[in-house]
Amino acid sequence: MTAFALWRQSWTDHFAVETAEGFACEPGHLEDEWESHPPTADIRVLLEAPARKLVFGHPDWTADDLLTLAREVTGDLAEATHSNPARSVIEMSALGVSKATTLARLCASRGIASADVLAFGDMPNDLPMLTWAGAAVAVANAHPQVLTAVSHHTATNDDDGVARVLEELAAARAVRPLSTEATETENGDLA
Repeated sequence: MTAFALWRQSWTDHFAVETAEGFACEPGHLEDEWESHPPTADIRVLLEAPARKLVFGHPDWTADDLLTLAREVTGDLAEATHSNPARSVIEMSALGVSKATTLARLCASRGIASADVLAFGDMPNDLPMLTWAGAAVAVANAHPQVLTAVSHHTATNDDDGVARVLEELAAARAVRPLSTEATETENGDLA
């Protein structure tokens, strides 16, 4: 049985689907939460195109509670996560599809080891990536699970936390713009 079939048996609320063409949903999917509602169709029609994510939510549940339920229902048939605590919406993708697996593929194609990667995150959908990266930083307003999982913290995203870390790293490495006057030393360093 598919993760969707299991979930459909447990959940009668409406679903949405993200495809390469965009976002569409079943009629009634969290209608009060959209500024401009996406196209609607029956879920069987929506699932005819390859789906990147299956999205569902409920206005009376928290995202954390929905995530716990989704993981209980689908087990190891799909990846379930959420990325916005203000909206009670769960995102489900194929098993093994996450920010971590995508970043790992990209880095492998460029010969970059995970130990050489610095990742920033704030929500549960970032946890696999933060675990995979050689160094991980959570912004101060991150989800409690992220703050617990990551030992390095910075200011909130509203207070430019990511930029602060990058500026500190640049200053520590004495990074300077290359000029036409820069010359290479015998060991390959720029002088």
